[in-house]
Amino acid sequence: MKSFLLGFITAFVLIVAVAAAIIYSGNAPLSAASAETPFLDWLFHTSYEKALERHAQAIQVPGQMDTQPQLFDGARSFADMCSGCHIPPGAGETPFSQGLKPAPPKLVDIMRERTPEEAFWVLDNGIHFTGMPAIGETHDDQQLWAMVEFLDRAKTMNAEDYQRIVEMARAAQPESDHGHGHDHAH
Repeated sequence: MKSFLLGFITAFVLIVAVAAAIIYSGNAPLSAASAETPFLDWLFHTSYEKALERHAQAIQVPGQMDTQPQLFDGARSFADMCSGCHIPPGAGETPFSQGLKPAPPKLVDIMRERTPEEAFWVLDNGIHFTGMPAIGETHDDQQLWAMVEFLDRAKTMNAEDYQRIVEMARAAQPESDHGHGHDHAH
């Protein structure tokens, strides 16, 4: 037992020493343009998934989510704020989205493995180290749920569906007045 404990302590000290050497030497793999970093990618993604599951447990989906005004509000918000990173169907990558690491999911993929509660939490709080902002700072819960409704419907959209819904949403409430009480110049 004594040799196991000594081995464990030695391994722990070595791991901490190597991590400190990498951090303080300035050789940490920070560049989003550099080669893949499988261990860091796994570490961040696994941590993100587990934390998101835990945080989303406390969120309650509102009873009335499937309304046309809510869908249109979410579509306008997505088109204005999110489409440059989370590429909608039929659109090409943007210079900004190409430079993000990890790559943001495309619109149709966002809700394929997310619950509405998880999507709400991400929108509300953002995600460190990804470029995903915490839009709960500038949007109320009703606006966030509108985006969740749109994201959930978007998982089955093609390019024509997306364009039609965004155009209908803009026509229903002109772009100059989204009814949000703020502008989208983030």
